[in-house]
Amino acid sequence: MNAASHSYAGETLRAGGRVSRIDPERSEVGLELEVRNARDEVITPGAAVVRFGGTRA
Repeated sequence: MNAASHSYAGETLRAGGRVSRIDPERSEVGLELEVRNARDEVITPGAAVVRFGGTRA
């Protein structure tokens, strides 16, 4: 990522991501997330882990 990447007021931004890992034993998925500006530069990278709860069928 370029440290100079930024966005402007009124600019169209796109958010997206992908599943980076699946852990059935822990009922978790890992996600890689990002926000891109109109020049297709990643301006906000991120990551998350989602844990699914509840009862198993």
